[in-house]
Amino acid sequence: MNGDIRPSYNYFYEAGVRSDKEKWGADASLYVIHRQNILASSNNVLSNGASARYHGLDLSFTLKDLTRSKGHKNFLDFYVNTNVMNARFRRGEFKGKTPGHAPSALIKYGLIFRDESHWHVSFMSTFVNEHYSDDAHTDEYFVPSYTLYDLLAAYRLNNQWSLNAAINNLLDREYYARVMPTGVMPTMGRNAYAGATYQF
Repeated sequence: MNGDIRPSYNYFYEAGVRSDKEKWGADASLYVIHRQNILASSNNVLSNGASARYHGLDLSFTLKDLTRSKGHKNFLDFYVNTNVMNARFRRGEFKGKTPGHAPSALIKYGLIFRDESHWHVSFMSTFVNEHYSDDAHTDEYFVPSYTLYDLLAAYRLNNQWSLNAAINNLLDREYYARVMPTGVMPTMGRNAYAGATYQF
């Protein structure tokens, strides 16, 4: 640690709109995050006192019932969510640089097969743009962009109980999302889970 630690402050501002129509739905929001007296890292040394500001646009769009078949009770939807962000240090050693773990774009899209209220199965793709895992932008901490595919399912038994399951990283993609001083932090390959949820 370089110097004394001072209290950190985070300020969040967000404004958005939402529309939900019979055939489509959309959300859009603008946000600003101001972080003051945060810890910044370089060569495994932390320093306190930097400030950074994050500006972003978050957009979601759902196209409902792609098949448009009359009288049926099952539906196929298309969903996409895009988060575009610009982040910069405004004060401190790394002024003008992008903070670590702040990719400029994150896109999630896929298909959702569902009935009216009881179950749904979704196939989703998630793209994360390249970024750095440290604040100094050293080559050893560079994280290349990657795309993952997931398969999820849920079934609502009644008003209290529901079942859910998923297969994450369906194509068993080799990637990494974080770099530590000791090297690349390993990520999970193809993995699955199943569970139940009870609502009081």
